[in-house]
Formats: sequence, C-alpha cells, structure tokens
Amino acid sequence: MIRFQYIFESLYNESYSIQLKAIRRVLDGQEGHQFLKNLDLTEKGSLKYVIVDCNLMISKDLIENHIRDIYMSRSNFHYFMTNLVLDQFIRNKNQEFGAINITGFRIINRKSPFFKTFISTWRLLDPFQWPGAGSLEITVSWSFYYLLLKNTRLVS
Repeated sequence: MIRFQYIFESLYNESYSIQLKAIRRVLDGQEGHQFLKNLDLTEKGSLKYVIVDCNLMISKDLIENHIRDIYMSRSNFHYFMTNLVLDQFIRNKNQEFGAINITGFRIINRKSPFFKTFISTWRLLDPFQWPGAGSLEITVSWSFYYLLLKNTRLVS
C-alpha cells in the first residue's frame, strides 16, 4: 500500500484531479478478477483504470481470467502495471494479452547487441549455480543484474 500511496501522490497535480473509487488487496488473481467483475456489473459502461501492483503470477491470473470472461467488458478496462512484469507477459506467446489494454514498463532492449551476447551466455550457465539461468528467459530481478553489468562495462 505504501508504493500505491507514493504513486497516487506523485500523480497529484492542482490542474487536474484523480478520483479513487476502490482499492483492494487481493491474495490471488481469481479474487482480483471477482472484485473487478463486480465493479464492472455495478458500473457498466464506465471507464475503469486499474492499477495492478502485485507479483507476476497474480497479475497474469487476473488478466487471464478477465480475457476468458465473456461476460466482462474488455474495452472499458485499462490496466497499469506498476512493477516490471511486462517483459514476462510479452514473452508468453500462448496468451492473448493483446485483447486487453495494458500499460507497463520494460527495462531491457532485447534487440541490443550487448543483450544478445548476455542472453547467449546466460543460456549456457548452470541453473543450480545461477537460479533462473539455462534458458533464453530472464526474470525481473536478473534484469537488474544485467543492467548493473552493462553500466559497469560502460564505466570501465
């Protein structure tokens, strides 16, 4: 909740106002989906801007449940992801995340030559010694290590 309060305060400006209608802490994606479904039923047709501040699995479950729910409006919802899970959403080719409006942040340019070199080395590392390694995927926490390595290399 502290991070949400920070986001809310940073968006405050005297030239416009933000009206907060509901806030909810959820334990899983299904609980979040049910909350949004009830909100959709009570405020049919209104635009809903949903700030999602939870881990990847809860975020993913929440949005997947929304996509699969044929009774819930899609065009009236816009999700703002406060954490850096968007890279992991984009890599999941099996899901139709394009069916929902999502705004998020990415921290790695996957097309850069430095990243291509890094990920090819990452793929060869032992996952027991380097948790998460051994694939072409990189988690958010390892993304920070990548950025640290890249910036250290630029400074040296």
